[in-house]
Amino acid sequence: MNADALEGYGDFLKAAEVASVLGVSSRMVTRLAERGEIPAVRIGRAWRFPRERLREYLER
Repeated sequence: MNADALEGYGDFLKAAEVASVLGVSSRMVTRLAERGEIPAVRIGRAWRFPRERLREYLER
């Protein structure tokens, strides 16, 4: 994955935005977040994904 694909998004991405970047479903992104496999924070019932931490994750 290309970390540059995260340009143009805000500081926090929604699951659908991350899914678009990764080329997977929103449900898969949520599952990865629940298992702690991708950087995410839970705000109420919604998952949000810090753009800079995702960039670091994708660069590994």
